Amino acid sequence: MCRFISGKYGLMLVALAMLACGDGQSSDTCTIGENMTNPRLVAGLEPAPGGSVMRITWDPGTRQGAELPSDYFAAVQLSSETTTELQGLIPSVSLTGEREISVRFRNLGPYLSTHDNTLDFSLAFPDRRDFISCRHAGMDDAYLLKVHLEFNEQQQLKHAELAEDLTLGDI
Repeated sequence: MCRFISGKYGLMLVALAMLACGDGQSSDTCTIGENMTNPRLVAGLEPAPGGSVMRITWDPGTRQGAELPSDYFAAVQLSSETTTELQGLIPSVSLTGEREISVRFRNLGPYLSTHDNTLDFSLAFPDRRDFISCRHAGMDDAYLLKVHLEFNEQQQLKHAELAEDLTLGDI
């Protein structure tokens, strides 16, 4: 048999739940829309001093994502979920133009030959609420751009997949 808490304790529990979880009516206005649409490589991997560079571009985001300033994208960094081995292969990630991020790589050859000619990593963008007018409960959200690269036997890029992913912060 279920018992309901009534009286002032019941009201306090409801009030605390609403504070913790929001009002249930669009309490999260930050996560609406994509940061970028159609993320893609500009020209594959390009030779650069000490290795190579990959440039990523995209079309404007949607809804709240369309309001993000270039300062937001300049805050890009390699995701903390990236392995230490890969962190050593990617010395820098930076905004290098309007809707263009450059990822620098050291020599990928040895890594690719021991990892089935594939490379997976994520770029992390900060919580939006520090850059646009929006709100949400809890800790900072993380907006990820997951990058999957496949190379042929000659270690030339043959396929790239880029996809956004959102990790909501703890409440």
